[in-house]
Amino acid sequence: MFALEGISPVENAPKVPAEYWEKLLDVAHRRITLAAYRLADLFLAAAEQIESERALSGSVLNTIDQH
Repeated sequence: MFALEGISPVENAPKVPAEYWEKLLDVAHRRITLAAYRLADLFLAAAEQIESERALSGSVLNTIDQH
């Protein structure tokens, strides 16, 4: 409707209080930090899984070589 009438919704939008932007940045920083921790946990779990699979395949190969 705004575009059809040549009115910019941004220009007519109410002003947002400075406290809103401060809270928005605080929440965004916390969410980004939590996401980074979750990614780090995934990477560490994947690395542990790869290491345990390598250790298992190594011990299986050693057992085969001994027979």
